[in-house]
Amino acid sequence: MSCKHEKQMLQPSRVAQYTGYRRSNRLERAKAAGVVDVSLFEDADFPGPLVLPNDQIDLDPDYPPQSFSDWQKLITPKSLLFKRKKIYLVPPPAWTEKASFSYRNEWHHRHLLPPGSESIVEYLAAFYQGFEVLQLRKETLTFDEWIEEGGTEQSQSFVALNTGTESIRMRKRPMPNKGRGFQLNLNDLLDGAIAVLPDDALALILHMDFDLYEDDDDDFVCGRAYGESHPCT
Repeated sequence: MSCKHEKQMLQPSRVAQYTGYRRSNRLERAKAAGVVDVSLFEDADFPGPLVLPNDQIDLDPDYPPQSFSDWQKLITPKSLLFKRKKIYLVPPPAWTEKASFSYRNEWHHRHLLPPGSESIVEYLAAFYQGFEVLQLRKETLTFDEWIEEGGTEQSQSFVALNTGTESIRMRKRPMPNKGRGFQLNLNDLLDGAIAVLPDDALALILHMDFDLYEDDDDDFVCGRAYGESHPCT
């Protein structure tokens, strides 16, 4: 995965000057990276943190650093004692034709296209070197209408997430800013991710291109991960 930007920022931002953060010098960084010959150390391989406002390193610049070798020891295929060593990505679930028609007046207007799942797979493979990163079929999960048992009409408060073997009820609510569209409940989506979790999955990432919420007080949420259960959204 290659970066197509013409300019790259490899140094901390000006915010670092006011937080007390000091970036390690070249010799210290080479040592932390495990490079014996400092002349072979490339700055571009280990760019400095940007130190943006309210970043963790901005709020606590004296927090002890972690070396590259220490980080590698934490998560590598060889360091794991169990057989779950694959990372899976589930593309955004499609909507059935019937559901798409039913909710046609509630679709929100897109101003930007979401990133493609293929790009995310490439990024994960580059970051988690040594792990096998796979993309599950788009048909793994599908959104559909939710009709209560004994009912005949679609629910206005729920949608169905079909896994192929079951339909899981997903809560939905109007956009909090009174805008067009609706939000889906994050915790319900995680239940769907757990339902399709492969036996050999170290992690399963459910990629969503939809607005999400977790609690009633939320305006929106970006995602959530449950390490012990292996899925994240």
